[in-house]
Amino acid sequence: MEFKDCTVGTKVHLGGEIVDISNDKKAVLIKWENGKEFYIGIDLLERDFNQYDPKRKFRKGDIVKPDYKGRKWEGMLDEGMYYKVLEDESHDGQVLITIDKIANPRGWGEVDFSRLVLIKPIEKIKEEEPYYVDESCGCVNIRREDENNDKYICSIYFGDHIGVSREKALEKAEELCKEKNREYRESLKN
Repeated sequence: MEFKDCTVGTKVHLGGEIVDISNDKKAVLIKWENGKEFYIGIDLLERDFNQYDPKRKFRKGDIVKPDYKGRKWEGMLDEGMYYKVLEDESHDGQVLITIDKIANPRGWGEVDFSRLVLIKPIEKIKEEEPYYVDESCGCVNIRREDENNDKYICSIYFGDHIGVSREKALEKAEELCKEKNREYRESLKN
């Protein structure tokens, strides 16, 4: 980070590693990249999911963001935005992600894996949000993934003969899915 980027209100991440835990389990000893160490409260920390695992390929459902090196060009994806992976990474390293329909009317685009950074893996998302939306022939399903199997919750049908557009069905399914995931997270707090 350069000094010109250091403005009040800018969120930053500090590079370090936990090397010890306090006796009261409310603070941890952090060793910074420069070798210095000090204790910090655990409520100020967030896990760094950007740790590089060279064997892991991007998977459907991962949340990613672009990380361009070198020259910038017109039409490249916004580096400050998060995108969802639509299909597992292909054998040649291409990753299909959602993008703004203004940028691409199809609502998706392919990006080379080397230009993406993993923000949140699908495994972590499934732990926090077991309900998800799945589209099949003429309907949008709300499902829940458990340890053992996948459970069907409900379907919202769409089509000309029903009078509901695909976009409207998808919007309603996502609303219901968000509500079910919110209820699930609330149940974990009790």
